[in-house]
Amino acid sequence: MSARSSSAVEDRGPLNQSLARGLEVLQAFDGTHVEHGIRDLARKLGIDRSITYRLVRTLADAGFLEQNKVSRRYRIGHKAFEVGQRYTSAGSVYDIAIGKLRTVAESAKLNVYLAERVDTVVLYLAAIESETSVFRVGAGTRGHLHATGLGKVLLACETDKALKTLLPRVNLVRLTPATKVSRSRVVAEIRNVREAGYSIADEENMIGIWTVGAPIVDSTGRVIAAISGSVNKTDAPKNRRAAIVEIMVRTAATISARLGAPPGSPFP
Repeated sequence: MSARSSSAVEDRGPLNQSLARGLEVLQAFDGTHVEHGIRDLARKLGIDRSITYRLVRTLADAGFLEQNKVSRRYRIGHKAFEVGQRYTSAGSVYDIAIGKLRTVAESAKLNVYLAERVDTVVLYLAAIESETSVFRVGAGTRGHLHATGLGKVLLACETDKALKTLLPRVNLVRLTPATKVSRSRVVAEIRNVREAGYSIADEENMIGIWTVGAPIVDSTGRVIAAISGSVNKTDAPKNRRAAIVEIMVRTAATISARLGAPPGSPFP
């Protein structure tokens, strides 16, 4: 934990400090590693091991964490999952989209995802995987804005003024040889998405995976989420890709219409 975040915790006062630190423990389970040991968490958060242990045990007793009896390390518990499920089920975009996405995943043999932007990352709200899928991305996972079909759409919907503030904070990490990691290439890709109305991620997030992303628009004309369809590149010859693009763009338009989206492009 940085000095800034540490002082922020202290500023909240003694009554809130334990709660704040407990929430930081939960946030440490960000999908980078499924399990963490006490020593790992203490080092990651910058707090004493004994304090970390007490926080973890409290969260585990309440069901928000659980211990792997073999490795003795901790992972997200059933209670945290239940709370997360309530978040997605409470959102109208999830309610409206999920049935349509399941139909598309089954009929088109695609992995289909719904996500929103949370600051500098993609948060997957739903993940519907085809029977033939050989890769997995679960709901609640965080992804990269610059390398995923979902993320590119969510970046492209921001104004140029907003991007000047947002992009410097995005971690342009190289995930595959095809990942665009320079600011100029990401900006050029954003322009391409705006012009086309959808995004393509060609082995940029995962090797061998080809993805189409499209925006979900609400009644105010604002892009509030994105969907994507992913497939093993070997299963997407060039003559099939246009059909996948059409499916995903049409699906996004259908969901947006149900949300009351006005006509016109949602991009700046």
